[in-house]
Amino acid sequence: MTGDEPKAKAEAPRADGCILDLGFESEPPDAVRELGRVLIVPGSMARITTSFSFSGRGCAVVECPEPGQEGLIRLAPETGAPLAGDGTVLEFVYRPVIDRAVELTGFPILRCLGRDERGESGWPVMVELRARGSAAEGTYDVEVTSGKAIVAAGGAGLSQTNWYRFVLHRVDGQVALWLGPPGEEQAIAAYPDLDPDLAVHELLLGNGGNPWALGSGYWDEVRLGQVIPI
Repeated sequence: MTGDEPKAKAEAPRADGCILDLGFESEPPDAVRELGRVLIVPGSMARITTSFSFSGRGCAVVECPEPGQEGLIRLAPETGAPLAGDGTVLEFVYRPVIDRAVELTGFPILRCLGRDERGESGWPVMVELRARGSAAEGTYDVEVTSGKAIVAAGGAGLSQTNWYRFVLHRVDGQVALWLGPPGEEQAIAAYPDLDPDLAVHELLLGNGGNPWALGSGYWDEVRLGQVIPI
């Protein structure tokens, strides 16, 4: 090698799903593995649909187009699952709508809660992702909260009707974000972990507790685990 050869494009890390692996299947066949717990908060504008998905039979849905509406889906590892601490990867695919664009006003795509050494949960960890976009333009930007709000470069002008894969890798107090069409994810940036000392205990999808945040979302193939060796 002369040293002038182009460098190979780095690929996004992928999760093996050893902690959480949910495709939101309804009565899945034996070949489908569903690992983890799903809780739809009662009375919320949230559901699991079997009429639309990225893959498989269904996906998670939250639709809150009007002020005051709340929808929340909680995902958590089974009791006794490995801890999701430093080195773990969280990945999922997301799109705001099926075909008709909506207004997205700080709509939460993902929030993560950690658990302390006493077993108490509720502390924000990793980063928070929100969607902000226009129905007229049919696009949205991804807002990353890690102590302060940042619009991620490269995470802007995304189509509301396309699936994008989000990959978050916790490494040494940082959270590296990858984003793009499935199989074409690109490195966006690395952000300070909201609390690197805590393991991820729960994932929150939707705007529960944020009734001012308007919008909708479809989530599928949520996996949390160790990095799959390349």
